[in-house]
Amino acid sequence: MFGWGKKEKRKDPRGEHVKALEAVPGAVALTNDRTKWKVTIKTQSGERLLFVDLPVNFPQAPPRLYIDANYQHPLVDYKGTVTNLPELANWNPHASDLGDIVRKVLNKFLAMPPTLKASSSHANMNDYQDPNLNAAWAAKPNQNQFGSNSFPMQSQAQPQVVQEQPKGKENDALLDMSQLELQVPNPSERLRNLSKDQLQELMESGDVREELCFELTGPIRSMKEGFQDDVIRVATENLQTKEEIETLDGETAALRADVQQAMEVYMQLKQRQEKVLAKFSVDRIQEELTRLIDKTEADVQELNNKLQSQELSPLVFVRDFQKLRTDYHLLSLKKEKLMALFG
Repeated sequence: MFGWGKKEKRKDPRGEHVKALEAVPGAVALTNDRTKWKVTIKTQSGERLLFVDLPVNFPQAPPRLYIDANYQHPLVDYKGTVTNLPELANWNPHASDLGDIVRKVLNKFLAMPPTLKASSSHANMNDYQDPNLNAAWAAKPNQNQFGSNSFPMQSQAQPQVVQEQPKGKENDALLDMSQLELQVPNPSERLRNLSKDQLQELMESGDVREELCFELTGPIRSMKEGFQDDVIRVATENLQTKEEIETLDGETAALRADVQQAMEVYMQLKQRQEKVLAKFSVDRIQEELTRLIDKTEADVQELNNKLQSQELSPLVFVRDFQKLRTDYHLLSLKKEKLMALFG
């Protein structure tokens, strides 16, 4: 499932937890300091009591939820303490909600009431986990249980429903298999306690066997229907997500094409930059200045040769010689400054 946002720390966490517990139907404080509570719940097997103890360092320490040690239930240990509830095992003084935790326990007790522990070889008839069958089989314990009305399809007594407080919108698009709680019936203990006459009638009566099998497979049918609904819901949302992913893939492909084109332009500009930098590098400028200085010296020497051979008049010689020497000194100054700046 998608993650929850972080909750803000409560200003009075103990008081808020006690207030949430007080709002649970049937919750009554047993002590004046409101550290011990009991919650009464009416199930098809009779009234059951859930006790809540708040330790001295509550809510830094988790509360203790327990039932009478003479009863058994998948949620509790041999002492009756609730131990198999993830919300209680992962208790957090600011993120947890004591009221919701108590409601979860009560709802599980409604779906599967706690049963008395077997005190002898004759186990209690309520040990079977289906509450509808419990009510039907316990209706007339001294009579034959396989009459025409032995297996009513639905109990007349409707258990109370404890509403859980909403915490926020969960991520319904994901089916978290680890959070599914499967209650598969185990009729072996129930059948083991039947008398020979009851077993004989069960073997002889096809209608009774069919009705018994239908009742025993009720939770499995409900579980199957729930799975089908979850699969259809998740598949529908996955199809919608697939369309969004395909749209994003198209946009990503277009962006990649734009990036590739931009990279090609960048590489062309980089090559031009390298050429320009190479043309105006220090070594390249120094080399060009040296070439020009050498050429000026050669021109001065050629001018002297022409003067000596009387190919040039003294006036022309002085004019050209002055110009060449001026160029020579300017080029030499530029070279010296360049060497001074860049070494």
